[in-house]
Amino acid sequence: MSRLAGHNTPGDPRTTMRHDRARKNLDRYPTTSSPQYGRRRGWLWMPQHVTFWGGVFQGRSGGGRPGHALAVSKRRATTGTRFTELAGCAYPLQLAGMGGGVGGPELAAAVRDAGGLGMVTAGEPVPHGCGVGFLAPFVESADDVAEAARHSRMIEFFYGPPDPAWVGCAHDGGALVGWQVGSAQEAAAAQAAGCDYVIAQGVEAGGHVRATQPLDSVLGGVLARISVPVVAAGGISSPERVAELIAAGADAVRIGTSFLACPEARTHPDYLANLLTATGDDTVLTEWFSQGWPSAPHRVLRASLDAAQRSGWRAVKPPSRDDARPAADMAQYAGTGVGAVRTSESAHHVLRHLVSGLA
Repeated sequence: MSRLAGHNTPGDPRTTMRHDRARKNLDRYPTTSSPQYGRRRGWLWMPQHVTFWGGVFQGRSGGGRPGHALAVSKRRATTGTRFTELAGCAYPLQLAGMGGGVGGPELAAAVRDAGGLGMVTAGEPVPHGCGVGFLAPFVESADDVAEAARHSRMIEFFYGPPDPAWVGCAHDGGALVGWQVGSAQEAAAAQAAGCDYVIAQGVEAGGHVRATQPLDSVLGGVLARISVPVVAAGGISSPERVAELIAAGADAVRIGTSFLACPEARTHPDYLANLLTATGDDTVLTEWFSQGWPSAPHRVLRASLDAAQRSGWRAVKPPSRDDARPAADMAQYAGTGVGAVRTSESAHHVLRHLVSGLA
């Protein structure tokens, strides 16, 4: 029996469709877990110690996986998961798409080259083998989704009720589809809409936050409710935390704040300096930065919120290297794991450090 046993319903046509989409997707974008992978594409060769979970997904009947608490899991924390098979990457780590000019294609490509899944935001150039994230409130047309899907490995949506029409549109373009959620109920809706995987976000996350509960609580509820691969997101910044979440049942982790300090990111120097000295206690959940996007909580560095409340600045855009205006009162997004970010290291170094606790 496959090491993936227990996570999908045998004979479920939705599972079969996900497998077919994943195989076709790997044909379009061969990367670290496919036979075509190698230096001829300018990527790093797959380390010998990396192992993958093979075989057809099989498992018990029913939709979800047992257990709500991280402490009850007995699964081994390994580099090979259902997500690495689905996404074609060596390590179960996904870059969070970070808009406003602070993320971008160079960072996404660097994460891809290091063995993770790189992500950009809608409207940015898409490096080969990377994915595109859409903010649901700002999707202008199905044509935009379809066009991105034709050039992307993954299409993701965030901050809106899962929409089967958008999921189908992305599938028609040849991409795999994920939805970032903040609750088990929303995760079930995403699976019902046809998503190939789901991102479970905890309230610890930097940037815009859908969740109202800590990640451990959200993840436990989501794992018990759905059968598609689940990516854990929110405040993750250490190898120990990565290993704990994978052992608990997450198929990957999604990380943003730790990569903001990388030279491949386009983080404003003043924003970077604040990140390198902040702790989790220096972050705050607020709705202040709401211009054009009201009633959407987001986690930022408290110093930037204090400065913005003095100046009246409310734009949601974070400060990037391209911004001419001062960064002090701009939205300096950061998750609660920011205290582990103390130096500016390459994306390759950051990723390999974060997955160093996996077997």
